[in-house]
Order: sequence, then structure tokens, then C-alpha cells
Amino acid sequence: FSPAGQLSVGQIFQLDQELLEVLSISSEGDAAQVLRGSHESVAAEHVAGTALYPLDSRTEILPFGRDFFGSPASGSYAFSVHLPGVRVAGASLYLTNARGNSAVAKRSVTNTLDDGLRSMQGGQVTLQIAGWLAIEDSATPPLFVDRPLVMRDLFAFVQEAPSVGPVTLRLRQDDDEICLLTIEPGATLSNVVNGFALPPLRSRICSLMSSVSLKVQRALPEVTLL
Repeated sequence: FSPAGQLSVGQIFQLDQELLEVLSISSEGDAAQVLRGSHESVAAEHVAGTALYPLDSRTEILPFGRDFFGSPASGSYAFSVHLPGVRVAGASLYLTNARGNSAVAKRSVTNTLDDGLRSMQGGQVTLQIAGWLAIEDSATPPLFVDRPLVMRDLFAFVQEAPSVGPVTLRLRQDDDEICLLTIEPGATLSNVVNGFALPPLRSRICSLMSSVSLKVQRALPEVTLL
């Protein structure tokens, strides 16, 4: 691990769908002993070079009254937590009263297509290019982003499929490339890029730009970037 001093005992990391918990740290701070399969996740083999994600934590207190358990209220109890734009990987729960704390129950929720539960923020961003496609930079007008926005899926589609070569689009924010989308010959939908490892769109006036490389012999009427 680098740099030194970034680790702490009890810190949780996610590796694919497995959660790792730091048990101890070397005196140099560049190595750690971890618990594999934390929070009842599955300890599995991982490909060398797989990204390791440190997880943030948040504490919520769920209140309830005296003699709650066994009462009719306990059967319909619900507590909502406002967590927009996050991906939940696991949770720990314990109860406390005047006599002390209970044992801690831990559960991972990484065994999903999104490697967790993504709350998102709602809404959809559509960038549309009307008319004939060509090799272009800054193909769409600037987009104003009023707050950081996480992205779930990114894809492009055309109304008429290319017949000779692929349509390639580079989606960028300012000078930073977000992803590359390709519509293959005979298809109208590009590859779908999962936003799991993508940073959020920055909250400022910015431009989303695409470079469209055409290798087709006829015009395509419309492209939409989502």
C-alpha cells in the first residue's frame, strides 16, 4: 500500500465482490494483514492488477421506544437513510441498551451486477447530434452540471445501423475522456459502459464532447449519447 499512513485498523476495502477488513498494519505502513471474505462476502481468486477500492463509512442511529420488540410496531418498523449517488457495499448492525451492546451482525451486498447497491440520483442526460454524421470535435453544445453527478450506464445509439464500418464516439468532459463508445456495423446500439469505476461529472460549467470517426459510405440521421 502507498503512501504510508493511509491505512487504519478496521478499514474496509472492496476487491471485485469481496470485502477485506484490515486487522493490523506493519510498522512501515506499507503492508497490512486483512480478513478475507469480510461481511459474509465470498473470498475468491482475483486477477492481478484488479483495482482495490477503499470504502467510506457512515454511522446511522435507528431509534425505537421501550418495549419495542414483540410489540405490533416492531413488525412494521422502517427507517429511511438519505444516500444519493453512492454505492453501498456492506453494512454492520448492533443493538445497544442500558445493559450494553449486542454482537455485531455484518452483511455484504456486493453480489449484484453493480457490485453493490447503487442509489444514484435520478434523471438522465441525453446528448443528441442531429443530421449527417461526420468527423467532429465538440459535436454537442456545452452542458451545465450544477452538482457532482454519478453515472451508471453510458451508451450511444443511432436510428440507422452502419453498414460498412463502425461508428466511434469519444465522450469527454473538458479534456478528460470519460469513455469510448463503438457502434458496430449492422447494430444500432453501442457497447454499454458501466459507471462503477468512473468519477462523477464535476459540478461546474463544462463541455461534453465527442469525436465521431466514420467509416461508412452513407449518412446516419441521428446519434444520441446517454
